[in-house]
Amino acid sequence: MWQAAALLAATLLAYLPVLDAGFIWNDDDLTAILALVQRQGLSAIWFSSEAFNYWPMTWTSYWIEHQVFGTNPATGLPHPTSYHVINVLLHATASLLLWRVLVQLGVPGAWLAASVFAVHPVNVESVAWITQRKNVLAMVFYLVAMWQFLDFEQTSRRSRYLAAVVAFLPGHAQQGSHRGNADAAAGTGLVATWPGDPDRCCENAALLGGVDRDERSRDLVPASAGDW
Repeated sequence: MWQAAALLAATLLAYLPVLDAGFIWNDDDLTAILALVQRQGLSAIWFSSEAFNYWPMTWTSYWIEHQVFGTNPATGLPHPTSYHVINVLLHATASLLLWRVLVQLGVPGAWLAASVFAVHPVNVESVAWITQRKNVLAMVFYLVAMWQFLDFEQTSRRSRYLAAVVAFLPGHAQQGSHRGNADAAAGTGLVATWPGDPDRCCENAALLGGVDRDERSRDLVPASAGDW
């Protein structure tokens, strides 16, 4: 498993400077959300419009971290380092999952593609900016859903299909372009693997998400990851 270890090490090394960073721009949203949960409970971010953005999984993850790490006694604010660490670990997990999915799809150079994704500067905003956790969190859930769905295709085990649905729903419960990409990719995957005329499936999939007619679903995840 040296490849997994190397991929993880490359990700952590690339984002090592982030661990010393503090809060920036609208990261103070975190404090407001924690105060909201303290007053009204977790139901306020799941079942009401009290939160200014509907990111229930993201806000819940912040709340869990707050319970574990608490606040800095000197400032009364959360410890930024712990939130940066979790963001980096989520991105590393997404990179490993992407490698797994690409291998399942039979994509040549799957490990190299996942490595490029892990350290590419395009992801810095989502990983280094605490408030952008919604992106990396949605990516993890989406890739788990893809992994389980591909396993279902190979094994026909209903538990895999159920796991794919369960993983996709939390990833969908976010806001922004990352949700749109996940929905488009999921729709493309559904059409590309739908039973029936293979040529018709490929034509429909191309309309939904740009899946190549000859390659079919093999291009699904690389294209989606590039647009994330």
